[in-house]
Amino acid sequence: MVIKLKDIIIAVGIIVIILMLVFKKDRQVFEVPKIVEVEKIIEGKETVIERVQVEIVKESKLIKRLSTQIEQLRIELMEVKQAKDTVRIIEVQDTIIDKLTITNKRLDTTIILRDSVIVDQRYIIESHDTIKQVQEHDIKRLKRQRNIGILITGVVTLITLLK
Repeated sequence: MVIKLKDIIIAVGIIVIILMLVFKKDRQVFEVPKIVEVEKIIEGKETVIERVQVEIVKESKLIKRLSTQIEQLRIELMEVKQAKDTVRIIEVQDTIIDKLTITNKRLDTTIILRDSVIVDQRYIIESHDTIKQVQEHDIKRLKRQRNIGILITGVVTLITLLK
């Protein structure tokens, strides 16, 4: 009777362990959004980056045209200085100053756009790291569950053989 009671206790213990493993909820230490949601956010950020890069190219072309105009105005300024036409010198200098101011503003805009691209790219990199960590965690969890399943199968087989 002691052996049968012992066998029953072992069998109940094994069943309890199996049920605990099957119904145990695997919890992560930090809340991590689902991989699909993160991938959608990444796609959105990539779209924003592409749109901003188009704007950067437009701004760069504008800056290049302004630089060309400024060089032409400088050549004209040299000619006007040689002619010693004071009124025309002031007009050309004012135009150069205006063009330089516009160029400066465009450069500032380009810098801001490039900074936003960098921020979005950094977010994408961090999101990819998050996805990688979640996948690694899932792989570890699955390996642990597999190893525990093998262990339980071995224990059950050993008990069956001992009977």
